[in-house]
Amino acid sequence: MVRWFVLFVRTGEENKIVGYLKEKLRKDTYLPFVLTKEAVFWDKGVPTLFRKILFPGYVIVQTECDADIVLEDIKCIIEFSDNWIYRVLSYSDNEKDIMMHESEQALWQSLVDSDFCITASIGVMEDEKIRITSGALKHKENCIKRLNRHKRKAIVEVGFAGKVVETTVVVEVKKVSNQCKTGGQP
Repeated sequence: MVRWFVLFVRTGEENKIVGYLKEKLRKDTYLPFVLTKEAVFWDKGVPTLFRKILFPGYVIVQTECDADIVLEDIKCIIEFSDNWIYRVLSYSDNEKDIMMHESEQALWQSLVDSDFCITASIGVMEDEKIRITSGALKHKENCIKRLNRHKRKAIVEVGFAGKVVETTVVVEVKKVSNQCKTGGQP
């Protein structure tokens, strides 16, 4: 079973650390990555999508290894990382409880694409409720806590590293009138 574990690292060095881990860890056993998201940059009123790190200061490593093996493999790397990697996050007082909880990991895997990025979503308003028709939040409307249609942002609440966190996700919303939904002429 593929599991994720989270490293607490020096902020601003996440991509450099991913490269370092790819050099030091067995390629057939470990896949280090950074969670990213699409964000909107407004240039003269025109929205442009770009990717940014979702959780600065964290790198995730995917593996099928047990916690004991991961701790053994990563211990030496942390010692020789020039203080780039601070520690492996633990989910309890037990230092071997380092793997992301299954429910948390399953949600993240359903949110990200193959590049571990939360992509923009498109939705429609129906009777003051949003229904996401495509993108990362499709069928996950219950994660949306607040929506700002004008800025094309949704505040979503998700679990990460054993805590509930809020983050923004790009959502383009289109209004649907009741007449259109029932098949009548607008």
